[in-house]
Amino acid sequence: MMNKLSLISLIVKDYDAALEFYTQKLGFEVAEDEAFGNRRWITLKLTNTPDSAINLELARSKDDEALIAVSPS
Repeated sequence: MMNKLSLISLIVKDYDAALEFYTQKLGFEVAEDEAFGNRRWITLKLTNTPDSAINLELARSKDDEALIAVSPS
């Protein structure tokens, strides 16, 4: 049996800005974008890695925001 990473969660400040960055600049495709209570469940995939995905998780506190990496412009 081989171990693999299938889902990685990233904390973001703004869903739409993160979606634009990951899809327009890095080439990810939206796999899921669904309402999840007062939040959203968003997963992104790359074409060549269909078994792996990134989940965008909205920052909910100042501590969460401190973990956000600054994306290049």
